[in-house]
Amino acid sequence: MTNNLYHYRAYVTSVYDGDSFTLEVDMGFGLTNKLRVRLYGLDTPEVRRAKGRSEAHVIQGKEIRDLVRRLILRKHIIVKTFQNKKYDARKGKYGRYLVHVWYEDSYGNWHHLNDVLSVLDGVRVMDDGGSIVT
Repeated sequence: MTNNLYHYRAYVTSVYDGDSFTLEVDMGFGLTNKLRVRLYGLDTPEVRRAKGRSEAHVIQGKEIRDLVRRLILRKHIIVKTFQNKKYDARKGKYGRYLVHVWYEDSYGNWHHLNDVLSVLDGVRVMDDGGSIVT
């Protein structure tokens, strides 16, 4: 029974980049909550040019963002939040909830978004401590 705790149905209202988006989360009992979230365990290229980022990095970030938009924007998904030892939802350094996302394709098959993105060039897989694995 406890394996399904912290899984929620949500609707994706916006996708900022490949690993950050805004959701309307169905909390049950007719309650919804609008939350900014970040994919747990992945780091995708940024979509804005900043010091130290090449134009190629930004283009790659926009391509991945556009893929994520095609997959989940304005669609219902399933999210899993992560809990810390005090049973509070884990947040990243910018205050976004850390989540895993599953989406349904047009054939009714469910896919884990991390699995889809982790094989793309430029996407870094992170361990629980935030260190780069790949």
